[in-house]
Amino acid sequence: MTENNEISAVFSKIIEVNISQLYLDPNNYRLISNINYRYVPDSDIVNEAVQQKTLSLISGPGNERIQDLISSFKTNGYLPADLIQVIRLSHDKYLVLDGNRRTAALKALEAAHETSHEDLQNFDIGFLKRIPVVCYSIPKDAADLRCSESASAPFATASLLNDKRYLTVMALKHITGNMKWGEWNQALLIRNLLNAGKMNEDEICSSIGIDKTSLRRNIRAIGLVEQYQDSDYGDQFSAEMFSIFREIVSYPAIRNWLDWDDNDGESKHRLHTEQLFSLMSRDTKRDEYENPASHDPASQEPAISRRDDVRMLAKIVADPKAMNNLLETRNISASLMVSQANEEPSIKKFGAILADLSDSIDLLTGMYLPKDKYDAVKRQINLLQSYLERNQTEPELQNDEIMQVQPSHQFSSLHIKKFKRFTNFTINSLKRINIFAGINNSGKSTVLEAIYLLCRQNDFKGLQEIIRMRGKIAERRIASDWLWDQIHETSISGTFADTQAAVDIHAISEDISEFNSASYLHSMEIRSSYGEISQKSRIRFFSDREREIYTDGTKSICRVIFSSPFFLNEPHRYSGFYYQAVRMKTLPKIISFIKDKILPSVTDIRLIDALRRFSVMDDNFSQAVDLSGYGEGVQRIFFISLLFASARDGVLLIDEFENAIHVDMMKDFAVFIDSLSKEFNVQVFLTSHSKECIDAFVENVPEDDVMCCALVCGNDQPIQYIGRIFKMLISTSDTDLRRTM
Repeated sequence: MTENNEISAVFSKIIEVNISQLYLDPNNYRLISNINYRYVPDSDIVNEAVQQKTLSLISGPGNERIQDLISSFKTNGYLPADLIQVIRLSHDKYLVLDGNRRTAALKALEAAHETSHEDLQNFDIGFLKRIPVVCYSIPKDAADLRCSESASAPFATASLLNDKRYLTVMALKHITGNMKWGEWNQALLIRNLLNAGKMNEDEICSSIGIDKTSLRRNIRAIGLVEQYQDSDYGDQFSAEMFSIFREIVSYPAIRNWLDWDDNDGESKHRLHTEQLFSLMSRDTKRDEYENPASHDPASQEPAISRRDDVRMLAKIVADPKAMNNLLETRNISASLMVSQANEEPSIKKFGAILADLSDSIDLLTGMYLPKDKYDAVKRQINLLQSYLERNQTEPELQNDEIMQVQPSHQFSSLHIKKFKRFTNFTINSLKRINIFAGINNSGKSTVLEAIYLLCRQNDFKGLQEIIRMRGKIAERRIASDWLWDQIHETSISGTFADTQAAVDIHAISEDISEFNSASYLHSMEIRSSYGEISQKSRIRFFSDREREIYTDGTKSICRVIFSSPFFLNEPHRYSGFYYQAVRMKTLPKIISFIKDKILPSVTDIRLIDALRRFSVMDDNFSQAVDLSGYGEGVQRIFFISLLFASARDGVLLIDEFENAIHVDMMKDFAVFIDSLSKEFNVQVFLTSHSKECIDAFVENVPEDDVMCCALVCGNDQPIQYIGRIFKMLISTSDTDLRRTM
């Protein structure tokens, strides 16, 4: 006990006491973070009810918080390697300063022996009558503590508990020693060393072995906590939150944003402080900085609840656009992406990050990993995997990758000269919303695929994507021999924004002597044109290595997204669409639609990158629920709605629109689709087997904005109706587009 030499020599001695003479400290630093803690004045310390409550707080239900000590005492007996430290309250009463858990364990053993005659194994029950303790005497220079040892009135203890020598001992044991308290408790003790102990920073650092950075971080964090406790959210504070406050004050960017004042130990920027506290809390109110146009859930979970969230916040606060996005959506990952989108890309920065990541992985793989750390590693892997999949999924084409950035209108005609079952298919007078109906194998999906290929022009990835979706293949890697078998000679053309477009796909022969022909299989060529712009790609297939692609450019006509109902079990594929919906501020509208028309209890839906899943905030549940728990209909509506922001000024293709969606929802969803297509200038092509689905669009979307087309097996000539004509047929004869002949 070398750390006790100074304090023992000055005013302490070892004595033996009975367990009944030891009183637990109701104001012990270990207890102040407990939700049931209340300050107890000196005069009430020996009160029996106070002692029973203190014992309960220290021991926990069923003695769970001291069970380790009870088991140790039973097995090994009491080993006085670190004596209990006390102060005399009266001639036969002692307040435990350090060792409250040990004292509680001893009292529990006494109770077990007296009430149930429990076998205490190797513990000597007689020890409870002669417990060695370090007893601190009354400092002679403390006039308010001078009192006869025979006095019956309790001594005042506040002066000693704030004495720097006592506080230093506590710090050595519970901050830098092997009996550490929680961060909140440690921080309060450090502040007491500064204030009550009247020690300066250098004295504290040298006395208890901490660095000045850690000391100042604790003091700043306490100041911010006190502001939080005084705010509208103060009742939500818990000791577990303190690590978040420490992280916040550690970032200069956040301190600058808060206008932090070290002299007063507080944030001076009222609005930013209120915004921060709102993001850290369950927010049930509307503040002056919130956007009235955003959704207004009854309760919102904290947007900042982990240290990683603070790291992202430090990058966001300097970007007003990203910060406004965070306040509106309360989605910190998406808001960070908004901020990063405003930064200039830096290959050097990326290289440094990648090098650091590689070093960290090398270090980790050389370590023994305990099983209780598996989940933490998996979360980081999921975050990286989500990042890769968001980029690989290619949710949208950027402006420099397309030829028509903001067309006034999209496709007016489509001609399929040769593609799969079609050899001479033509359709004109295409509208903003176009519906294709027919029985199975009539070519509905083929029409959507033809439009997709025409939009993507000579981009081989577009061809590969429709083959992957048609084959319901989850992985992006497709075997070359199988892929080659799925490619057909193709010739498609059409008119987009009054400009002619075309794409042709065919096999070609190459001189194998001109390249490394090992495992070579086949070659193909994609030629495309849009107005006067021509592009070409050549692709070589090999049996045991990656395909080789040669191109003179791959610009698409416009943004185009193909939605298939077969990937609802892979929600991470929609992560890019989700973040774009956040950026374009359409996510709140989607949530409102689901809340108003489907599930009134839903307040929010968020993508959790660490889990690679979507979570639903629902008033019917105390915790967030995975989106998959709500059935495929709700999932399909949510995912289809997300696509419009990414397809803006382009084309959205939806195969089997009605799949999993209940007929009672068709009318409302058709109206919602119509509004999104107008807002984002998106031309919609959809296929359907459902008469209710078709009728919902025809009867509820403006007549001149809808085109209906019946496809008939064995006939390349579709039967077309403008919306108003088909609406009249429905009203007069209940016409079924699926069976039009």
